[in-house]
Amino acid sequence: MSAGAASASGVATAAGAPMAGETEQPSLSQQVDAFERDLILRALAAADNNVALAADRLLLPRKTLYDKLKKHQIQRE
Repeated sequence: MSAGAASASGVATAAGAPMAGETEQPSLSQQVDAFERDLILRALAAADNNVALAADRLLLPRKTLYDKLKKHQIQRE
């Protein structure tokens, strides 16, 4: 069956999707959030927790980085 094809029951299935009873993977949104959080933490560590410098390294406006810190509940130390 090709990616996105319909199964015998007529329900669309995705290639690589877990079968019933298998452990489900995190959603794309969850994976993107985890990746973004990790990048932010690495940038902050490399910038000695200097948000302005981390924002520059991430090519983000400082306000956007502050919004993402709040979203991901990242506390600066």
